[in-house]
Amino acid sequence: MSSPANLTYFRGWGLAEQIRWMLAVAPETSSFTQTALETREAFLSLRDSSLQYNQLPLLEIDGLKLVQSGACVRYLASRAKIAGNGPAAAARVDMACCAIGDARLGVVKWPFSPDKRVHLDTFVQPLVNKWFPLLEDQAVASSTSWLCDTPEFTAADVLLAEATIAYEEMGVELSTYTKVQEIKGRVMKMDGIKVYLESELRFPFPREGDICDAYVANVNTVLGR
Repeated sequence: MSSPANLTYFRGWGLAEQIRWMLAVAPETSSFTQTALETREAFLSLRDSSLQYNQLPLLEIDGLKLVQSGACVRYLASRAKIAGNGPAAAARVDMACCAIGDARLGVVKWPFSPDKRVHLDTFVQPLVNKWFPLLEDQAVASSTSWLCDTPEFTAADVLLAEATIAYEEMGVELSTYTKVQEIKGRVMKMDGIKVYLESELRFPFPREGDICDAYVANVNTVLGR
């Protein structure tokens, strides 16, 4: 890269946190920068110049302006050579990444739920009950230390660790998923991830209270709601 990758989003987690982890895990992109939009005017200006499909997050990297969080993750995975070696492995990794994205939907919706306990009980926990046993079974069946039966870690392992931490931030109990926890632990020990988690680039999780209210207000302002 001639210049660091830049990620533009709101001032918080949302759809961008997976991309931040993917940037952090690769040495070539771990020194990324980010822009947190503050005004409606800034969003409209960016939309007219850079946002295909009029959506955030926006990842500017290698002369590209990428939108759609899944596409950003896949590009970074391919770039860092953690997308799976060969078509079959790549398909397994991509399936796992998509499943984790579905499992993580409760994270995206969390700040906007008026009653966090109801959201946890009626939306988040059913997602966890559906997806985490399947992810645990996949990890148990793997002949390696990683989710997708690959000799080295892949994007799926990074995203699984991020999603697990996000749900734990909400107070979801995930300790019984021992293989998932082992993968999370290994990912968190990676140099780039450790640096990111301790850096100013990482926003606090919008659990409740002032941090959550500020994030929701930021999103609503930028989108003109």
